[in-house]
Amino acid sequence: TESELIMNVIRSRLRETGRNWRHVYK
Repeated sequence: TESELIMNVIRSRLRETGRNWRHVYK
């Protein structure tokens, strides 16, 4: 369904931002 696709995209984005945030934090 579309909702599942959107959730997957959001999760992937969160993972990318999470990595950047950790990198920047350190």
